[in-house]
Amino acid sequence: MNETDLGESIRVTFTLAAGDGSEEVFQKLASGIATRGPRTEVRWEAGAGVSFVSIDLPEGRKLRWEMAPDQAMEAPFFTLWEAGGAASELDGSTRAVLAGLQRPPQLVIYGARWCAASAEMVRLASCCLRARPGMGVTVVDVERLSGDRIPPGIETVPVTFIGTEAGLYGSLSEGEFAAGLRAWSRGLGPDYTLAQMLKQKKSREALALVRARLLPVSALARAAGDPLHFELRLGALVLLSEVARHDRALAAEATPSLCARLSDTSPQIRGDVLLALAEVGDLRALPSVEPLLKDADADVREAAAEAAERIRQSNLWGRY
Repeated sequence: MNETDLGESIRVTFTLAAGDGSEEVFQKLASGIATRGPRTEVRWEAGAGVSFVSIDLPEGRKLRWEMAPDQAMEAPFFTLWEAGGAASELDGSTRAVLAGLQRPPQLVIYGARWCAASAEMVRLASCCLRARPGMGVTVVDVERLSGDRIPPGIETVPVTFIGTEAGLYGSLSEGEFAAGLRAWSRGLGPDYTLAQMLKQKKSREALALVRARLLPVSALARAAGDPLHFELRLGALVLLSEVARHDRALAAEATPSLCARLSDTSPQIRGDVLLALAEVGDLRALPSVEPLLKDADADVREAAAEAAERIRQSNLWGRY
């Protein structure tokens, strides 16, 4: 990142929390910034909690750096700093996705300094930051967080949140990252998050997100009726069963979306959705299930009979 790239000055604010040993390292960062950006304004202020660096870039772009303030911080910080001017490194399709977003994304990356995958996600997000006015990126070192500050579902890094609607788990290619942004812009962030987590065999983490209501049950219902991806459909059915085992009232929130899929033209989809409704056990599903007792497909009729019986049994024993 240099004077030519930016075209105007930027502001760097070092916020120091008392007693965490940040000042010496931050002074070195400030010296390094001065040599890399002649038009940089550096400010210092006192803060509480953890020390961090915030950078205000042209056209409303914002970067916040919350990595641990030790000597190992300098190299990744300046890698990030310099990558911020490298929008040209992005594929043309990624730049098109960023340009087409109606609102600029705000990213929070949970990572670790020792993690190469975290560094790559930071680099990619930084290139996007330079390409999209109004975008914001916050980089958080999970090793600095106490247990109650770590969001549910984070057991490995990196994890990248797009606003509050979508999470991108693990190391992603540029195409996967762009697909996540596109899904977020269309209101399908949770669907993309779920599909990605199931693809990466992160069912336990997905269950934690659902139970914490950070991933809506409706996304599970939509995946359970996905006509194109069998593995996604199967994974969602298994996960919905787990949700029902822990919290049937929460699982019942999927009932309207599941019932809407019972009119699908595919007997396989209708059968799988009936299986999901049987697991959920919500009495409200019966009016939608019972007509399928006369379905043209024998397997669907059998699944409907089993679902109706299990739903009645669930309610007979007072599980609702």
